[in-house]
This record gives sequence, structure tokens and C-alpha cells, in this order.
Amino acid sequence: MLNPPGLTLVEVRYAGKLPDEGDTVRIGMSDGPDGIFDVTLPVAAQLARKYSGDPRIIHLARTIVHACPDEDRACSIVKIHDYVSKRCRYQDDPEGMRWNKEFIYTPLRALSIAAERGHFRGDCEEIACLAATLLEAAGVPCGFAVGQRTREDGVLYHVWVIATADYNGQRWIHIDPTHHLPPGRTAGRFEKYFFLPI
Repeated sequence: MLNPPGLTLVEVRYAGKLPDEGDTVRIGMSDGPDGIFDVTLPVAAQLARKYSGDPRIIHLARTIVHACPDEDRACSIVKIHDYVSKRCRYQDDPEGMRWNKEFIYTPLRALSIAAERGHFRGDCEEIACLAATLLEAAGVPCGFAVGQRTREDGVLYHVWVIATADYNGQRWIHIDPTHHLPPGRTAGRFEKYFFLPI
């Protein structure tokens, strides 16, 4: 996959065990860039890779984008963004004294909760993971965009999805269903931008 312009490509690996489909990942991780780049994003990327091939998710993704013309990736991106945005509510992960506890639903678990309750609660990584999984299942290559911003109380990271809207990697669309923003907009300005392909 090509790298979107203006984003630094990152390669990360996670050797831990991925959860089963009905599970929630609970990981003790360090706060800051080590936690997000060494644990959270690699787990989210592997979950998106794994579950985008699940027949149930492929069926759902195709159902969501059924009204889009076959070659119109931009339409598929907007439809999946709207689907996820309507079914998610932002909620921070709980914090510990020395470790942040990262909770990541598998995409099937998030969809199951949304079906039962009308929505699921999660932070930006979980919401981006579900959106990326559905995009990949619909045949739209994508990855995670990460913005880094320094604040008085520390460094803030935000994760959203960026997807290819054409077949040569020249047109990219950012989607941030965490903040229910329209496609093409993200939450705020960041000092650094990173990209992790699925």
C-alpha cells in the first residue's frame, strides 16, 4: 500500500495472542508512544486484518455499501463511516497508577454490543478498528492515521482511519467516526502525523 502524503509511515509488531471473536483485549501497557505504537495499534491492525476476512463481516460490509456503484470507493467510505458513526459512543479507557489498561473489542464483539444496545462504547482505537475492518471487508484498502499533539498535561494521541478512494493511491479520505465528523475532517490539528497500514 502506498503511504498517504504528509504522514510518516510506521511499522510496528505485536507478538501477543489475539483474542477470540467474542472477547475484549485487556492489556497492561505503558502510557505514551510505547504503548500506542508497540501495543494498541498493532493489535488493532491485526484485528482488522483478521476479521475483515470473516464471512459475517464481509456480508455486513457488502450490505452497507450495496447502493454504491462497484468502482466508487468514495461512496463506500462514506457509507461505512456513517454506519460506524451512528453506532459508537466515545468513552475513555480506565487508567491505572503506572499502567494504562487498554480495552479493545474485537470487531465482532463491538458489532454484537451495538446490535443489542443500539451502540457500543469505546475509545478512538476501538472505533477506528471497527471502521477499518469494515472498509477492508468491502475491498477498500485503508490504515490508521495517528495525530500527536503536546498539551500542558502531556502528549495526546488520536487515531482515525484513512482510506484510498482510488486505485492508484492518489486520493485519500480521512474518516473520524469517533467524533462524528463528516468524512474528510479530523478532530483538531496535530504536530505530527503517522500512518499504519492494515
